[in-house]
Order: sequence, then C-alpha cells, then structure tokens
Amino acid sequence: MESPDPTPAKANAGGDPAPPAESLLPLQAEAIEVFVRLARLFGQPKSVGEIYGLIYISPEPMPMDVIASRLNLSKGSTSQGLRLLKGLGAVRPIYQVGDRRDFYTAETSLKKLVGGYLDDAIIPLLNQGQDRLAHLQRLLEEDGGLTAEQRVFFDERVNKLNKWHERAHQLFPLIRKFLGTS
Repeated sequence: MESPDPTPAKANAGGDPAPPAESLLPLQAEAIEVFVRLARLFGQPKSVGEIYGLIYISPEPMPMDVIASRLNLSKGSTSQGLRLLKGLGAVRPIYQVGDRRDFYTAETSLKKLVGGYLDDAIIPLLNQGQDRLAHLQRLLEEDGGLTAEQRVFFDERVNKLNKWHERAHQLFPLIRKFLGTS
C-alpha cells in the first residue's frame, strides 16, 4: 500500500483543496530541490526553481497545466515562473502536433543559461548601479553639513563601491568569454 503524500494540498482560487499532485520519483524530487536551492541563491522564488527543476528532469516536454499539477502550484504562479524562465532563456516552448497548449523543455547549455542571466538580470543591475553611484558621489560633494571625519569615511566607502563596480564590469566580459557567449 502506498503511503499518502505528506505535502498538504494547496487551495485553489475557489478555496477548495487542489487535487494531489502526481507523485514524483525520489530522483526527480531531489533534482527539483537542487534547482530550488539555486533559484534561492539567485534571489528567485522557490516556484521558479521547482518549475525549472521539473522541466529539466522530465524526459518529455510538459505543458503548463501539467507542470502546475505535478508541483501543486497555482496556474498563475506557474505562468509567471514560466514567463521568467523563458525571458532568461532557461526554458523554451515546443510545439506538439494536435495540441493547442505550449509545451516546455529545459535549456541545458550552461553557456546559454549563464549568458541569459547575465543579459537579463546582472547587466541591467550593473547599469542601474552606475547611475546610483554617480548620485552618491553628487550627494557626497553637495553635503556641506558633514564633519571632516564623516566626509573621509563616506568618501572612502563611495570610492570602494566604485572600485567594486568597475571590477564587476571587467569580470562579466571575462565570464562571457570563458563560456563562449561573447
């Protein structure tokens, strides 16, 4: 006799418990956990790691409704996660003859995954950082109410941030070259 699923069923929009997700093999559950941890490392929601992990460890492309059901996620959360993963180039839609749904398969090339993450998440953040650092520098120069001690301290910290930013801008082209994405 099979033991019941220990995962509590989530409620759907009507408040009724969702049907239990099709059970995952232990290997699949562990692979999904690997991607959940990676997603959290990169500041992404747990559901994004779950979605990518399930698609990654599944031998066949999967439609959104099956992904949602297998992971016991809402369709909204699944849709949002898939949209993010598509934007990063981590999953791609696959056409299935005779089925109107989009099916998804995982991108497994580290070069493409890291390149997509750099382009869509890191580089824009660095570009915004440049503007913020320029603003910090202006504030430091304009603030006449600082003591000499405060000015030295803040000047040192802003300069250190500028150096970190410059090093990051130097590092990412090297990462791209290493991965062969430049």
